[in-house]
Amino acid sequence: MAAESLELVVVGKLSLATDGEALKKCIEKERKALLLFREGIYADSGMLSTWRDGDDEGCYNWKGIHCSNQTGHIQILDLHASGPLYMAGTINITLLSDLHDLKHLDLCHNCFYPCDIPQSIESLTNLRYLSLTYSNFVGSIPKELGKLSNLQYIDMSFSDLEGAIPWQIKNLSKLQYLDLGENNLVGVIPYQLGNLSMLHTLQLGYNMNLTVANRKNSDAEWISKLSLLTNLDLSYVSDVDVAVVHSW
Repeated sequence: MAAESLELVVVGKLSLATDGEALKKCIEKERKALLLFREGIYADSGMLSTWRDGDDEGCYNWKGIHCSNQTGHIQILDLHASGPLYMAGTINITLLSDLHDLKHLDLCHNCFYPCDIPQSIESLTNLRYLSLTYSNFVGSIPKELGKLSNLQYIDMSFSDLEGAIPWQIKNLSKLQYLDLGENNLVGVIPYQLGNLSMLHTLQLGYNMNLTVANRKNSDAEWISKLSLLTNLDLSYVSDVDVAVVHSW
C-alpha cells in the first residue's frame, strides 16, 4: 500500500466535523493548546490565518484542523507545507499533549529548527499517522514512540535526527510504513524490527553510520521475518556492500 493510500485509509476512518452536523464549540483546553503551539511559529505564509483567538472563534473551522462531530475532540492536525506555503519557527510538540484524541499529525515540509521530538509524544496514544519529514527535526528518536501502539505510518526522513534507532519500535504491531532515511542515525539497526509483522515499507537509507550486522546478528535474519515487506531501502548503510533498494 502506497503512503498516499494509507493516509487516505487513516483519514477515512475518522468521524470528521465536515461530515454531517458539526459541533460549533471546541474543547477549550484543546483550543488553548493550539494557540500556545502557534506562538512558536514566526512565519506561516498565511497557513494559520484562520487560527484566531476570541470568544466567538471555534477551532473546529481552523485550517488544518478536523474534529469529531460526536465529541468535538480534535482528531486531525494536518499542517503540511504546500508549495510556497510553509511554516517556520521553534515549535513545542509537548503542547499538543492535550490533544488526547489526535489520530493524524502531519507537519512535513516546514522549517522547524532546532526542534526535537519530545518524550511527551507518548501521550498521543490514539495516533495512527505521523509525518515529520523535511521539517528539520533534531535530536534523537525517543524510545517513548514505542508506546504509541496504534501507529500505522511513521515518516521522519530528511531531517537531522541522530543517535540510535530505539528498539522499542518493535512494540508497534500495527505499523505498516517506517521511513527514517536521510538522517544522521548511528549504531546497529535493532533486530527487534523483525517483530513488525504488518510492515510493508522500511526505508533506512543514507544513514551512513548505521549498520545491519553485529556479532549476534551477523546475517540480519530479522529482515526475512518481515513477510509483508515490499519496499526496503538500505542504501549506503555502512556494512551493506552496495546500495539496496528492493521492491518485490
